[in-house]
Amino acid sequence: MATIVLDAGHGGRDPGAVGTLAGAPQRRESDDNLRLTLAVGNILRNRGCNIIYTRETDVFVPLGERARIANNRNADLFVSIHRNASVNANANGIENWIHTNADARTTQIANTVLNYLAREPHQSNRGIQRGNFQVLRETRMPAMLLEVGFISNARDNQLFDQNFNAYATAIANGIASAIGGCRPGVTPPPVAPPASSFRRVCTQGGNLNVRATPNGNIIFQIPNNTQVRLLSYQTGWAQIEVDGRTGWVSANFLCPAGGVSPPAPPPISPPAFNPPYPGFLIRRGMSGDDVRTIQRMLNRIRTRFPQISPAPLAVDGVFGPLTENAVMNFQRLAGIGVDGIVGPISWARMVEFYNR
Repeated sequence: MATIVLDAGHGGRDPGAVGTLAGAPQRRESDDNLRLTLAVGNILRNRGCNIIYTRETDVFVPLGERARIANNRNADLFVSIHRNASVNANANGIENWIHTNADARTTQIANTVLNYLAREPHQSNRGIQRGNFQVLRETRMPAMLLEVGFISNARDNQLFDQNFNAYATAIANGIASAIGGCRPGVTPPPVAPPASSFRRVCTQGGNLNVRATPNGNIIFQIPNNTQVRLLSYQTGWAQIEVDGRTGWVSANFLCPAGGVSPPAPPPISPPAFNPPYPGFLIRRGMSGDDVRTIQRMLNRIRTRFPQISPAPLAVDGVFGPLTENAVMNFQRLAGIGVDGIVGPISWARMVEFYNR
């Protein structure tokens, strides 16, 4: 199975280029990058590739950290996805950047991905470019930085929006073709859930169907055919722990007083939470999903040991002073070295306390 790190360029306090020259002052490169990166990753995951994202939300991730993620996961390929920009509003087209000293294999892979994308209509192919970008310089595997049209060009923005799915598929096809390790061909359509996944529950508006989709999301189907995810009820209205599952505990929150509910099933112990240690020290100034995991663990531990933090931590993926202080308080609680840095020992102890 091929491991591919997909990097959505910019994010958080770094919006990248902004499409003001194309009459779209609210269009941020970081948003376009993230949308396209997640779409490409979804296609490749459905084909059997192991996909790792440097970010999955609008957060800031330092350039060095993006390269470290790929290196620590022993990735087969690193692909950074961007939109281009220029003071010349007529500049347009796609191009793929590789490091100045990139080897022949990297050049071949970059050409393959670019050529797949260039097959889409109306694209101007600006070819392979070479540069000394940090994410290309510090990664230890074939790496590329793909520029998918100019955010400063109105026509390229229109093409990006109109052909979004085609672009995502073309990039995924190019990656799969270039490195192997992914199943070829079109992703098969989802299989309909079995009839047993449908249940009737009572709500203030009457009865409503609940079903599980093939990807694990839970959908409420109300009479006017509007679909609402169960997670929105869990987080926004019922205020219960998000687990993404339909159970009578969740359903009963939607029932009026005195509503008829089926007997609760026997309780099932949740599986142990055991996220793997990422393989590198996590400290103040870093950001990303690993920091977000630490913040979630500390918040859970804080419910039993309030001395961890005066208030719950914001689960924003940013290792700031509040997170650092909470880490130090946990290290004191756990009886390990107090330095505010999460290494393998601190990580393992957090997992242990989380599951108590």
